[in-house]
Amino acid sequence: SNDGTVHAKAAIADRNKAFLTSANLTGHALNKNIEAGPLDWGVIPNQVFSHMIALIDTEDLNLVSGDAIRGK
Repeated sequence: SNDGTVHAKAAIADRNKAFLTSANLTGHALNKNIEAGPLDWGVIPNQVFSHMIALIDTEDLNLVSGDAIRGK
């Protein structure tokens, strides 16, 4: 099947550091898999943050609570 999609992950800290990757952000994925992604300081992290907020505001991106992720 050719139904695969790329689903990017982003971790943003204090709007001034960003890690963008296709890797799953789990211990196994980060320690066992061979994947890469840029770690950026500067204007890009704030732009990514602002873009995510815009996606949330338009309901194109939904927030998921930590409890929902953990199945609680």
